[in-house]
Amino acid sequence: MNPIECSVGEIVRHCFRSGDLSSGNMSKLRAMAGIQGHVEVQGRRRESYESEVSVTWSGAARDFQVLLRGRIDGLFSGDGHYIIEEIKTTTQELHTIEQDSHPAHWAQAFLYGYMFASPKALSRIGIQITYYQVESGLTREFFLEKTLDELERFFFATLSEYLRWSEILRAARHKRNESIDSLVFPFDTPREGQSQFMARVSETLDVGGQLMAEAPTGTGKTVSVLFPAVKGIRDQNIDKIFYLTAKTLGRQVVEDTLDRMRATGMSLRSVSLTAKEKLCFNSEVTCEPEECPWAKGHFARINGAVEAIHGVEAWDRELIEMTARDHRVCPFDLSLELASLADVVVCDYNYVYDPRVFLRHLFGDETSRYLFLIDEAHNLVDRAREMYSASLDKQSVLAARKLLKTHDTTCYKLLGHVNSFLLQQMREVQACEGMFHVDEELPRELLDHMESFCRAFEVFLEKHRKRKIPEMKALLEFYFLSHNFLQIGEIARREHVTWYEAQKANLTVRIFCIDPSRLLRERHQWAYASVLFSATLTPLDYFSQILGGLPRLGTLILQSPFPRENLLLLIHDRIGTSYKKRANSYEAIARSVLSLSGERKGNYLVFFPSYKYMSEVAARVRALDPKTKTIIQEPSMSERARESFLSQFGHDGDGILAFAVMGGIFGEGIDLRGERLIGAIIVGVGLPAVTGQQNLIREYFDRERGMGFQYAYQFPGFIRVMQSLGRVIRSPDERGVVLLIDERFGWSQYQRLFPGHWKHYRVTRGEATIRSAAALFWEDHAGALPDMEILEDNQLAIEPSWD
Repeated sequence: MNPIECSVGEIVRHCFRSGDLSSGNMSKLRAMAGIQGHVEVQGRRRESYESEVSVTWSGAARDFQVLLRGRIDGLFSGDGHYIIEEIKTTTQELHTIEQDSHPAHWAQAFLYGYMFASPKALSRIGIQITYYQVESGLTREFFLEKTLDELERFFFATLSEYLRWSEILRAARHKRNESIDSLVFPFDTPREGQSQFMARVSETLDVGGQLMAEAPTGTGKTVSVLFPAVKGIRDQNIDKIFYLTAKTLGRQVVEDTLDRMRATGMSLRSVSLTAKEKLCFNSEVTCEPEECPWAKGHFARINGAVEAIHGVEAWDRELIEMTARDHRVCPFDLSLELASLADVVVCDYNYVYDPRVFLRHLFGDETSRYLFLIDEAHNLVDRAREMYSASLDKQSVLAARKLLKTHDTTCYKLLGHVNSFLLQQMREVQACEGMFHVDEELPRELLDHMESFCRAFEVFLEKHRKRKIPEMKALLEFYFLSHNFLQIGEIARREHVTWYEAQKANLTVRIFCIDPSRLLRERHQWAYASVLFSATLTPLDYFSQILGGLPRLGTLILQSPFPRENLLLLIHDRIGTSYKKRANSYEAIARSVLSLSGERKGNYLVFFPSYKYMSEVAARVRALDPKTKTIIQEPSMSERARESFLSQFGHDGDGILAFAVMGGIFGEGIDLRGERLIGAIIVGVGLPAVTGQQNLIREYFDRERGMGFQYAYQFPGFIRVMQSLGRVIRSPDERGVVLLIDERFGWSQYQRLFPGHWKHYRVTRGEATIRSAAALFWEDHAGALPDMEILEDNQLAIEPSWD
């Protein structure tokens, strides 16, 4: 017999699903109101009433030894008679609820009825459903009396259906476990560094905790973490692996790696989650059943869709969309259902870290052993700051208030209180120099007003769910904005500040997260183990702190698996590129770019810290050499424009000079292999723009760690430099040249950040040196770097550095 332990709630949720999918899913405020409603109803009952009565049932059924648990909301007793009560809170008008409106509510009560009546050998028992209307506090009750025989037939029929599905899941787990036991590494031999990386991941899984690893391009990071992680499903009883990525391209690599492991015999279910906006079948995202045929009746069909797709192991976007169309269900919600069943969930960071959209249905069980694999972890710093911040502006409040004026006077008045607060703050801020103000305290009064509005709007939403209101889409967007603001206000602590910024007739209030480490650490604690990895995690001490390192934190720095002699790395530290010096640098940079690219035809990327700087130098390059083909990154490029830009990196022809912005869409995440990219020129040290909020980060970390400039500017900037440099040389047989231009690259505080596998040369004689070095490098087909001392009449034109 196979042991299985489950709850009444789990069985009911699986066997009695029905109804529509709606954007008005229960919020935390509604959940709190539900708890308060239960307490209110229970408090009204007489002395013979007992609240929160635990019940269990154990026995054999369908090859399972079952332990079923549940808790009855209330129990009336007297004179040997009993009545089971289930309490349900609602924002619906009570007169619209009929006895048969919610079959799942009766199913839950019937199961409880059998579990309570059977051991007492009661011949019959009363079943009561009580609906509590949260706005009015009124109740409506429905009553049925059931015999023990009726309840028994219902109980075992329901249990049998649930166990039928459990048998399917058990068979899939058994097949998975057997395949993992015989799983072999999916490549002929591990690359240099892979064995060490896999061993450290396995060690982390043995004891739990965290591993933070810097693994340069070419290490084969994806399989290095996935292979020991999959083995950990058996060896360390890992329940689910979350592979977290920052970009869609990273997800494709994970899917390909899993498919390669399946080709060796692995049986593993994986799902790749795609954003709702990309999956939605409608021209505009709407989750209202009156407007979306996939939302209407969604829950009545979702089990069929899940069973239909369950026989396949790789649940990618194409398969999810096809299945959703066949079964007329929401594709996004189907993907979330599959995440509950998958062994590997491949998804964006926000499905774990963002308090607004994280997978609540997966992270409520503290007994699960989860493994987080966090790819390109350097991106998590800025993403976390954004996820743990929220904004609200006065014009949005006024727009929503205007829409509500004719629909709901309560919401209209509550937004009036919000507007009055914002108006007073705007007057105070407009009197400040710079039109902004920073407060270390949270806007408690504003948060209280917004909570009152959100509660009232949820009641309004329920009342008008079946009424077509043209403004509803805009109102829902404002509600979600308001709810997000509330959520961030609830989790914010001393690492947050309130930023007030005034425009002409508007005020923006932003709860800004300066240091995301505490909130990230709390999320990491949801996992039994986590591995954070990237090609650029320098310096590790900085990332260990800012990414919420746990007490049990291991670190690993791997060297590049590529031969050092395949890269010519030149440092030109005779040109200043700081903001004040830029105007005097345009011509010198343009000549340096042409000096490097002129020694071999091919494709080169030229990175700059800003669009203006890039445009100025690009214009001078075209003036100096009109025959050279140039392309330039534009702000806010569409997907088609990005693809067109990258398509020009061909293998043949005279080559191109492609100008791009450091830290932008072409600064990382693109993979131009072979002759598609043979060099890069990186202008500047990548410092983020000086802004008020960036200076808040500097001031905070000056106080906390005495390293404000490093945390706010230097370290994030150098990550951009390393990512840009990493576009060159993507495989062991590639060769390439990189030129770093900025006087600060010669400073010790920057050279201390250089990875150990960098062998770099310092340019001392300008353009002539660059041309000579590049010419010798490309002529040396054997792969060894030239002896730079032979340049320019045996004078030391380039100094090798090993700092």
